[in-house]
Order: sequence, then structure tokens, then C-alpha cells
Amino acid sequence: MTAYFAVQLWWLTQFMAQLSGLPWGGVLVLPLFLIEGGFWALLGWLVARAVRDPLARVWALAGGWVLLEWLRTLGPLAFPWSGLGATLLPTPLSQTADVWGALGLSLLVVITAASLVSLAQRRWRMPLLTLLLWVGGACTV
Repeated sequence: MTAYFAVQLWWLTQFMAQLSGLPWGGVLVLPLFLIEGGFWALLGWLVARAVRDPLARVWALAGGWVLLEWLRTLGPLAFPWSGLGATLLPTPLSQTADVWGALGLSLLVVITAASLVSLAQRRWRMPLLTLLLWVGGACTV
């Protein structure tokens, strides 16, 4: 996740270099990338310790992902960029963000991924619910 944030927020290094007036000013944001990655590592550790069933662990990680995205939007140092829901921006389904917000789009992405894992294990309930969400979202567009 540290690498993910470094790629998603590369522009921040250039901004800090311009803001500080130092040619190496971009390195000032490297601790931010490490801290962001640390939150995700903590989530993975907590889920691994708390949830034993592999499929339940996948769903716990999916829910934790959205929870961390929400927590990143709070407080005076909020950092809401690079949400997973942004992957749906080039699709008509992004219009549903008017109803459930950017976090709803992130939720749709992570439950889709978790549903694919459930489907691979021949568990049908959550994949069917996820399919209904996709169809419902497509019908509202």
C-alpha cells in the first residue's frame, strides 16, 4: 500500500518541491506514504488475528478497506484521495455516487472482489446480492 500511495500521489512530491523551494523537497512526503501503508498493514494484522475462517477474512478485509477509506476523510489532516471507488469513474455506474457517495462506490468494488472469492468457493448468496447491486446501479443510470 505504501507503493500504491506513492504512485497515486506522485503529484504531491512535485507540489512539495515547489512549495518548499527545494529541489529535494519532494522527499518530505515520503513519511506520509509510509504512514498510509502502515494503516493498511495494521488492518491486515488485526484481521489476521481476529478472523480465522479464510472466507470471513476476505470479507473482513473488504469491510476494513472501506472503513479505512472513511477514516482517511476525517479530522484536520484528512487525506481522502485515491479511494478505490475512483476506479468506477470511467463507467456509467459512477453516477450512483449521487446516492451513496464515493465510499459507496468503494464498497461496491470491494464487495465485488470478495464476492468473486465467495463464488470460487461455491458460495452464492453474497455474489447474488452483489450482482443485484450492480444491476440496480446500472438501472438507475
